[in-house]
Amino acid sequence: HRGCRGLWPENSLRGFEEAIELGCDALELDVVICSDGEILVSHDPYMHHEICNKPDSSEVTKSESEGLNIFRMSAAEAQSYWCGMRPHSRFPEQKQNPHHKPTLSESVHFVNNLLIKKNTKTSDILWNIEIKSQPDWYGIYQPEPKEYVRLFLVKFTSLGLENNCVIQSFDPQILEEFHIQAPHLRLVYLNV
Repeated sequence: HRGCRGLWPENSLRGFEEAIELGCDALELDVVICSDGEILVSHDPYMHHEICNKPDSSEVTKSESEGLNIFRMSAAEAQSYWCGMRPHSRFPEQKQNPHHKPTLSESVHFVNNLLIKKNTKTSDILWNIEIKSQPDWYGIYQPEPKEYVRLFLVKFTSLGLENNCVIQSFDPQILEEFHIQAPHLRLVYLNV
């Protein structure tokens, strides 16, 4: 879940590597959209104050956190922030490991290279990708569903994950749009 979050910072390349080393056959990660259409691996559509630091390494404060909107940043701007630099109060065994939020492409290539080095088929890993979306974020923290799915599919289809991937979301409108634009993908509706 979020790439071995209990041991390494969430949604980090090092977290994905640890999950692979532990023998996991599925990786769950979260994605959001940047202003340039890039898919960024991030649980929140903003720089969360519990895990993020500014480009100058100063801590993101709770009051400014939600204003640091990833949908208003290019991928390069978003990746200038640092995550994993400080202890996480809910995960006492989590190691500090400063990193940027990776793109989906960067994550897939990183994991595929690890698997190749281990003489493991890249198709042996299931990618469980959660689309972070909710109606009150439309036009603020994300594009409208039709555009969100279009932008996602532009990047996603080049990664060759269609046969070993599940797309999940708490937002049924996003899933309906995936069903229209890419009916061959496996979809999961998450419900609290």
